[in-house]
Amino acid sequence: MKRRLTDIRERLIDGADLLIDFATLGEYGLEPEPPRECEARPTGLASGAPHHLHDRAGAPERLAA
Repeated sequence: MKRRLTDIRERLIDGADLLIDFATLGEYGLEPEPPRECEARPTGLASGAPHHLHDRAGAPERLAA
């Protein structure tokens, strides 16, 4: 009986913790991820994109079909 009460109490505490996390998410938001080392250094691309695969400078725009 004692173990069952402990399990229920732990579940209630975990649920309350999760509820507080969701409730304060809108107030504080998500923590921004710091830029990676490769994104922080200059690339020399005309568009200023962090990677050549993201460089859209000079690429023709797609036409809607």
